[in-house]
Amino acid sequence: MKPSVVLGAIGVAISSFIGYNFIYLPSQKEVKSIHTKIAGEEASQRTQKDVVELLDQIEQSRTRLPKEADTSLLAHEVVALAQKSGVQFSTISQEPPQNFQQYIRLAVTLQLSTSYHQLGSFLDALEHSDHFMRVEQLSVGHTGDDGKASIRLTVSTFYLPPVFKGGAGG
Repeated sequence: MKPSVVLGAIGVAISSFIGYNFIYLPSQKEVKSIHTKIAGEEASQRTQKDVVELLDQIEQSRTRLPKEADTSLLAHEVVALAQKSGVQFSTISQEPPQNFQQYIRLAVTLQLSTSYHQLGSFLDALEHSDHFMRVEQLSVGHTGDDGKASIRLTVSTFYLPPVFKGGAGG
């Protein structure tokens, strides 16, 4: 064999080694790094989009809750719904707000005299109200001569303080 062919083969081998180890491998690592960064950025953008959607859902739900920790707002709403349903009140008492870690419970207890139909209308009105309210307790007492039952009912809702000070919903 000619020395020039051997030297050429050695040159090609050295060039291939240098090209592979110092050009191709680093560029492949950089391409892989770029793909990893792109995937991370896409995941970050998806997460940001999900957070925005969740915050929108929270704010939409928040519109059904009282804007203040004031039990009288709940009492007024309950009285208005009861009057529309034809329910007669004996008493209504506001419970003091109860503070929990993330929210404040507001509640009113009602003593009323009503027919079965009126009670059903009233409970339906509570359930379909624009404001979130829930019936916590319902007890039925004796039925009077007029065919109306004595009902004791506790209705509650929740006040959620703003999540972010100075942000949306606050």
